[in-house]
Amino acid sequence: MSNHTKKSYFARAVYFFLFIILMGLPDVISEFFPAETIHNYDVPLAFFQSILNIAIIYFIFSRYQKQLKSSNPNDYGWHRIEIKKIVLVLITLLFSLAIDKIFINFIDISTPENQELVEEIFNQTPIAAVISSVIFAPVLEELLFRGIFFNYFFNQAKLTHRIGAIILSGALFGFAHETTLSLVFLYYAISGWLLAIIYSYTKDLRYSILLHILMNAVATVTIFISY
Repeated sequence: MSNHTKKSYFARAVYFFLFIILMGLPDVISEFFPAETIHNYDVPLAFFQSILNIAIIYFIFSRYQKQLKSSNPNDYGWHRIEIKKIVLVLITLLFSLAIDKIFINFIDISTPENQELVEEIFNQTPIAAVISSVIFAPVLEELLFRGIFFNYFFNQAKLTHRIGAIILSGALFGFAHETTLSLVFLYYAISGWLLAIIYSYTKDLRYSILLHILMNAVATVTIFISY
């Protein structure tokens, strides 16, 4: 690898890290509301977070589109919607639910801190939490961990690059939700791998976004039922 290529990858890594920080900005808005009574500000919080999320999605999506126009050897982009690919998404969803069942019923893992925090947020500001987790989080995370990541670091039409993109994007997705090497990390990484496989196979981000929305919707319903 030449020095120029190394510098290029380093610059992309820096940009990618900045995108991750940008993605987390809407969560900071809640800090401007009084913590003791934040449940009274659910609707305003949802409104301001939505505005900021839309702006961030627009920015990252424009970067993604610019990437594809500049270099797109794997033919990623918007393609004609196919029923068989939607069916594949639904089958993958069922598989992910089976994985959930295995982790919940057969593997003794404690509730991760990330999940406890999520459940507390749902309890305090349910409207903002549902909008964020079911709509905006799937779109942002797929744009970043699949769309941007694949084209930034694995932009060659090679099988090894596609496999590498799937493995690393899934692992990175796992670390974004759980920073220790544990069964909890593996749980999130598996979700990331499933989403990455869907994107790699369909070459259309809308399918992985759909799968991610469905996954989060099921998780959201489960949280509310558990109350």
